[in-house]
Amino acid sequence: MKTGKLLIVIIFLIGQACLDGNNFNEAVTGKTGSITRFAVKGDYLYSLDMNQILVFEIFDNGETEQVNAVPADYGLETIIIYDETIYVGSTSALYILDISVPATPVILSKLDREEILIGGCDPVVVKDNYAYSTVKIIENRCGRLSAVSQLIVYDVSDKKNPFEVNTFPMDQPNGLGYKDNHLFVCDQGVDKIQIFDITVPTNPAYIGFVNLVDPIDLIPNGETMIVSTANDFVIYDITDVNNITRLSSIPKK
Repeated sequence: MKTGKLLIVIIFLIGQACLDGNNFNEAVTGKTGSITRFAVKGDYLYSLDMNQILVFEIFDNGETEQVNAVPADYGLETIIIYDETIYVGSTSALYILDISVPATPVILSKLDREEILIGGCDPVVVKDNYAYSTVKIIENRCGRLSAVSQLIVYDVSDKKNPFEVNTFPMDQPNGLGYKDNHLFVCDQGVDKIQIFDITVPTNPAYIGFVNLVDPIDLIPNGETMIVSTANDFVIYDITDVNNITRLSSIPKK
C-alpha cells in the first residue's frame, strides 16, 4: 500500500468510532467521514455538544481555548465543513452556519424534518448546491423505533432558505460520501454500500451496490475508498465504479 493511502487509513482509524460516539476530524488537509462530531478549519476547531456548537481556537503550540458557543436545539449529531459553511445534522433538523468569521459562527438557517423522521442519526455531505443526508430511525442511541429511514436531498443554494427536494427509502443508512458524480451510502440494514449516480443532483439514480457486512462510514479519496465497518476497515479501488475491487482490510481489534 502506498504511504499516502496508509496515512489516510491511520487518520480514519483515529477519527472513526461511531459506535461509541468518540468521533473527531483530523487536520484540515485530511479527509474525514460523514459521521463526526468535530471539524477543523484553519486555526479553529468546531465541536458538538448535545445542544450547542463549541468553537476553539488552536494555537501554534498545540493548545486550544474555547472562544465561543452557539446554542441550538438538543440532539446535535454530526458536523461537516464545506467551503466557508458548517452543516450540522441533529436528531430533528439540518443547521447551516456561516464561518466567514471563524470565531463567531452564525446560524443562517435551520430546516426541521417532518415528525416521522425526528430522532434519527443524520450524517450530511455537500456537493456544490446540494446536501445529501441519511436519516436512520431504529431503536439505538440515534433515536426511537420506526420503519422510516431515508436518503434525503436538500437544495442549499440559498443557505438562508434550504429546502428538501427528494427522498429515497433505505433500510438502516449510516455514513455517506461521493466521488465525482457518484454517491456511496452505507446501508447497514442490508449489509451493502449503495451507489447512486448524482449527475442530476436532485434525482440520484440507483446504479448498484457492494456487499459488505455492517458498513458504518466511508471516505472516498481519489481512486480509493476506505470503509469503516463494525469490525474492520476495508479499502476498495473505485477507479471504475462499475467494477469496484476490494484491496485489503484492517481489523479493529
